[in-house]
Amino acid sequence: MDAPNRKITQLYADGLAYEAAGDSYLAIKLFKKIIRLDKHWPPAYARLGAIYTSRAEWKPAHYYCKKALALDHAQPDIWWALGISATALKKRGIAKSVWNKFGLDNFKANNPVCIRLRYQKRIEILWVRPIDPARGEIINIPHPNSDRRYRDIIIYDREVIGHNVIGRRRVPIMDELSLYKRSGFRTFSCSLYTQDENHLQSLEKLCLEHGLGFEIWSNSTQQMIPAKEQANPEYFSRDMLPNTGSDGCIVAFGAYELVDVQTVLENWRVVSLQGYGGLQRH
Repeated sequence: MDAPNRKITQLYADGLAYEAAGDSYLAIKLFKKIIRLDKHWPPAYARLGAIYTSRAEWKPAHYYCKKALALDHAQPDIWWALGISATALKKRGIAKSVWNKFGLDNFKANNPVCIRLRYQKRIEILWVRPIDPARGEIINIPHPNSDRRYRDIIIYDREVIGHNVIGRRRVPIMDELSLYKRSGFRTFSCSLYTQDENHLQSLEKLCLEHGLGFEIWSNSTQQMIPAKEQANPEYFSRDMLPNTGSDGCIVAFGAYELVDVQTVLENWRVVSLQGYGGLQRH
């Protein structure tokens, strides 16, 4: 790769500065200007591929990643972005070829991962079961305002952007990029008039037996997005019931129909001798 001239070097530095400041619009304009000046300089294509990937604009992301790699193969991050865009666009052959380059042709993930979801100036940490290096299935019950549901399949990035602190464990967190496939499950919630761990485990077991998702929303990890976000933030989850002095907690269900949740709750009420109220569909 030939060294760029002074003008391209300055434009590229300015583009990187705009990108770092979160102004992708101006960054894109400058990187495209560089390409007009020198269509054989790979870094400009690479940055465009990365920006469009972060914005989940899959067609331009795929195009610019391919252009960058045609000019310079030695860009592992851009190869990964190409795999993500190929997965999102359902170009399975290209995606498989990319994952093979990373030794992930027989991808297996034993444990769920934490994914950060942003919406309405809020952050929510989801638990996701990886399907392949770029896709995962949501296994908890996201808040209704998030526009995500139990067992939705999402596209996510591989960059670790922070950690979810659960007791003494620090679980890496990655960012969600987009929805890949909507599940047929709906979100329901209610209040339980108990916090007894045995009763909650009994309800969770009944949900599992009936094919329903279950989560104690009182324990979910949500917070407002700070005005100035720190690098590598930590989010704190609880792996035990909150000791607030309250007599109850809020739980959520992933189910196809309201009657499915009612059936499970009535069975649970009979065996636990506990009550519930405020059942609603979101």
